[in-house]
Amino acid sequence: MYRSLCRHRLIGAFAISYTVSFAIATLSSGDEPSAKQPSGKPNAAMSADDLAGELRGIVARLDGLLAKADDYDEARQSHIAKEADVAAVVALGLALDEKDQPLKQSAASALAASQALAKATDYSAAKRAFDQLKAALDGKAGGKASAAPMQWKPVAPLGLLMKEVPQVNNRLKRAVQAERFKSQAKTSAAASAALVAIAEEAATDHDAVKKPADLPRWEQFCAEMRDAAGSVNQAIHAGDADRASQSMAQLAQSCEHCHKAFRR
Repeated sequence: MYRSLCRHRLIGAFAISYTVSFAIATLSSGDEPSAKQPSGKPNAAMSADDLAGELRGIVARLDGLLAKADDYDEARQSHIAKEADVAAVVALGLALDEKDQPLKQSAASALAASQALAKATDYSAAKRAFDQLKAALDGKAGGKASAAPMQWKPVAPLGLLMKEVPQVNNRLKRAVQAERFKSQAKTSAAASAALVAIAEEAATDHDAVKKPADLPRWEQFCAEMRDAAGSVNQAIHAGDADRASQSMAQLAQSCEHCHKAFRR
């Protein structure tokens, strides 16, 4: 009886200790981001091949959206603009890539064309910009747009860009599901690289920061998103489905942290 009582007390003490430790850890982590800051340089998880794959996917979707002039209504224009915003960020990542790759010279043209497409208010202007984007994707640089940007900078409206992030993330979530992990590796690698690029670009855009004191938190949240998306990308290339799943959870958590602090 005495041994049984001691055993129950010991188990109870352990349970209380574990609960308190877990609570302290949870409260300590709170909604605070990690101390990592945006790098200012192209991330290792943002390969040119992955970014080019994402750009090709965007162009394929835009091709369908711009197939008929009669379908170019306000809703479609908004959809096209958001796709073009992501294309602009992806093109910026390609332009900043230091390696010699097929789109190195035409990435700046792709960036300019994507921005023009996002701002187009009529079908003719949108079609012209889209044709320029397709030419850039084929490696053809265009005139004044050929000067490559030197650093990360805002290239798309932050609010609209953030509205498109869930769409990119949903494509990524579908592609890393167990039965699709291997067959959809190119799609998921491209989507995760795009999220890395968006996080890097967003860190330079302070439109959501209303108080100067909040700027470090914004940049840290962007770094959280970048690193989590980068970890997903690396897991995909390594063929590690379990690690990809864990990193997807970290990515979701980074978004939750940022939304609680900055979503309006």
